[in-house]
Amino acid sequence: MPPGVRLRPGGMEHGAGPAIRDFSIVHHISAAAWSLALVSMALCEVTARLVIVQVRGQQLVPRIVPQCEGSTYEEVKSHPARQP
Repeated sequence: MPPGVRLRPGGMEHGAGPAIRDFSIVHHISAAAWSLALVSMALCEVTARLVIVQVRGQQLVPRIVPQCEGSTYEEVKSHPARQP
């Protein structure tokens, strides 16, 4: 594939078709392999995104302090969720 050519949706219709065909021939990549690779890539991206969102969400949990009616400032300040 020539330098600067990037694979993206619609690349076949916008001039990258010959580059993709040549790359596939040189590296012996079948159409089925391209399909599997693109689906695998999409699943990996979704999984990575879910993991990142879960980890970041877990990091926020200790910062949340329950506000109860009638609680004094000292009770809220000393709540276990406020401890580092």
